Amino acid sequence: KTYKVITTEQVKARTYERAYEPVLEVLQTCALARPNPRNAVQLLEAMVTACPSRRAGTSSRKTLIGNSCQFLKFAIDKKGLGHNWHPPEDRSDLIGPRMTPKKDGRPIEDSDWLRLLDDIEHTHPQWWLAIALLGLFGLRPIELQHCRLSDCGKKLNVYYYKRNANTRAENFRAFDVPPLAPAA
Repeated sequence: KTYKVITTEQVKARTYERAYEPVLEVLQTCALARPNPRNAVQLLEAMVTACPSRRAGTSSRKTLIGNSCQFLKFAIDKKGLGHNWHPPEDRSDLIGPRMTPKKDGRPIEDSDWLRLLDDIEHTHPQWWLAIALLGLFGLRPIELQHCRLSDCGKKLNVYYYKRNANTRAENFRAFDVPPLAPAA
């Protein structure tokens, strides 16, 4: 905890308590259980067995395996744990396949969308254009503030980008927004 929270400041204390401590408790329990695991794969398999509520392919299973592997790498690099405890590169067998298929990206059918627009036109006409742009172009609500028409009103440009650790402002260029294709 000291290394992750205080020394490197990689995570906040509250995040550590919610995301890492439960995983480390399971890891410790499985490491001390009989028969003792002899390497990282056996330990991780014991952890998966000990946590049946973390079903195969779920994000909670990925977190369990991922945080355990981070801890094992730390123990090898900083504390001198033996190299037979090095976690596997391919963890897909431990995480398992997704039990339920991913849902289609369209949370609302086109007919439902049109009905929504008809209702909004009569009840809240000031929101009609905003809702229509969200549905037609698949924009985020924040992107509505940064829309501009170009090419004599023929194109819609967005001058906004979602910032994260991988995006940089100097690499950003406005982009044309094509309308979404109708649902098949």
